[in-house]
Parts: sequence; structure tokens; C-alpha cells
Amino acid sequence: MYQRDLPDDLPANDLLDALFLQFRFLSYFRQEHDDLFALEATDHAGRRVKVVRESPETMARAALGKELTKACRACGQTKPLHEFARHANNKDGRLYRCKVCERSRVRAYQRRKAAS
Repeated sequence: MYQRDLPDDLPANDLLDALFLQFRFLSYFRQEHDDLFALEATDHAGRRVKVVRESPETMARAALGKELTKACRACGQTKPLHEFARHANNKDGRLYRCKVCERSRVRAYQRRKAAS
């Protein structure tokens, strides 16, 4: 099973099996100072991949090329889920604007507030 053969909605419990099929060498560790998870892997062709994400599941999905995505309501682009800030009140736990759009919205608000 190669990367292109994996379904997009791969269940979380099958991610580890898919990683072992896709890559020859895997190194997984947690970065203590950032609370991030990192994966360094080498595939069968010798190409190296390094992925750093907030959770082991998102890290594994990113390494397999099956990262969950979401559309930003402000810019309309579809981006990986890690590019959206966390927001507990939303259904998926993420803000509906990407971090870049949210940052520009907040800066514009701060400029307007300072001017008045």
C-alpha cells in the first residue's frame, strides 16, 4: 500500500499501520518545550520527511499526505487544520478564519481603536 492508495478518511487506529507500510525508518518524539510532536521518517526510496504538529494523529496524517483540511471563510483557501487557531466553542474546535486572516483582522481592529 503506497501513499496514493490510502483513503482520505483513514481511521486513526490504522494510521500507525499505514506509517509502517509507507516508511522504512521512523523516529517519533515529543518536543517538551513546545508541547509539539515530531516525526522523522525515511521512505523506501530514501527520501526523508520531518513533520511537527500539535497531536500524534495530525502528525501521522501529515506524514502520509492525508492531513485534515478546512476552508477559511475570510480568504476562501483550503488549508491544513493546524493553520487554524483553536476555538473551543466551534464544532470542530478550530476558528473559522485561518491564523493569517485572523491576525490581519485583529491588527485592523487595533488600528481603528487606536485612531478613535
